[in-house]
Amino acid sequence: MRTSGNILLKVVIGCLLVTVLVPAAHGIIYPKTSAPNGYNYYPIPKDTIGVSMFLADVYKYYEAKNLRNDSIKAQLSEDMKWGVDDMMRQQIPAFGFNPTTAVAPKLRELLVESYDIFSYAANYKTSVKRIRPCRRFREPTFGVESERSSSFLPPKGNSQFSYPSSHSSSSWGIALVLTCMNPWRADTIISRGLAHSQSRVIGGVHWQSDVDAGKVVATANYVRMFCYPTVLDMIDQAQAQTRAVLGRDEQPTFEQMLANDDTLALLTLRLPPPYDISSPVGSCDLAVLTDKMLRSTATVRQEAKKQVNLNTANILACFKSQVGKTMTAQSHPAVYALVDMHLRMCRKVCALMQGRYSKPCPVDFFDSPLSTGEDIDSLRSNSSYPSLHAAMGWTASLTLMMLRPSYQNTILKQGVAFGENRVAVGATWPSDVEMGRVVASIAYGYTTACRGYTDMVRAAIEEFNTK
Repeated sequence: MRTSGNILLKVVIGCLLVTVLVPAAHGIIYPKTSAPNGYNYYPIPKDTIGVSMFLADVYKYYEAKNLRNDSIKAQLSEDMKWGVDDMMRQQIPAFGFNPTTAVAPKLRELLVESYDIFSYAANYKTSVKRIRPCRRFREPTFGVESERSSSFLPPKGNSQFSYPSSHSSSSWGIALVLTCMNPWRADTIISRGLAHSQSRVIGGVHWQSDVDAGKVVATANYVRMFCYPTVLDMIDQAQAQTRAVLGRDEQPTFEQMLANDDTLALLTLRLPPPYDISSPVGSCDLAVLTDKMLRSTATVRQEAKKQVNLNTANILACFKSQVGKTMTAQSHPAVYALVDMHLRMCRKVCALMQGRYSKPCPVDFFDSPLSTGEDIDSLRSNSSYPSLHAAMGWTASLTLMMLRPSYQNTILKQGVAFGENRVAVGATWPSDVEMGRVVASIAYGYTTACRGYTDMVRAAIEEFNTK
């Protein structure tokens, strides 16, 4: 009996020593279960014939189907692979080198650990239970051989469901990490991330809204990583290793990045142009807009009115109840500076896109005063694509969520509401709101690469927790 007890004691002690002395293979960034859950803050699509939002996805499915040809089949099959090594390999031409353990050990560690987070970010598929387009239409997928059977025989587990796209979440998250490391090639890195996501729609295994949501939830999880001092240290070390390989002396300053119009314009070049109102998707936009306007409540209209002014002070005021604090440039200068920096970059990227397309706002169809009190003639001179309100609200919510992660879903939901409320009052098209959040995610990831960014985050977190 004593011998058995001694053996058991030694086993227990050995396990404890292994736990203490040997670092875990995954989970050193933060527990996956602590990640923001998109199910709690992001709109869930309704797949019912007659629902305009779903019909827009159907039209986009057939639009993407028309892009299929033999020349892209091999690339679609390659993009089906979504392990961390697969995605790093796919990003090598864009990023500039292969971040192996021998070349950049801290970057390799950061990529492996963060990939675990990004792939988990889309784990609420079984809660939504959305059917993939290939199964709904009983059509074979294209260039995605191992998923061809999903057209007819439902696979097991999460893979049988479509929303949100795990591939998009993982590839977009990796693209953001790599952009943070190498802002000099941000445009090619972002382009690869966008192409990887869109390949899922072209292949017939995802709806467009699946991949758009995948990018949004990945961005929230990417920003969540900055809450942890160990991750900030890892990012600093990984950036230093990347610069050493690239032969760069230091990260560019924020002002240098903000002034680089050429790179900022290229960041969004792979995004699709806006849909014309006379197109099938445009007609769905009009139907959704009209429906949400009719269903809007006095509370929603009042919130939209408060959110009209997009200066930093007012945006922070709009998050007071979600964050639990009043924050101004005087009371919280470090927090204000961090939020303001992200909002400036977001505004600049949106302005470049709006100037590129000049899409008319919905007021051209509803020639009546808005409940927000905005001047119609002024809105007519603005471009609707992408939605600046959606982009700015989402940007602010990401930064504030980083500062108060215990309130993350409430804060992110308020950020999403900035865009949804614009639709409810008839000021912005629904598809422009969706694109606004994607553009904001691009601008956010790019900004995290600027010199001294992690120090700004450390200062803002300390200030937030002590004041």
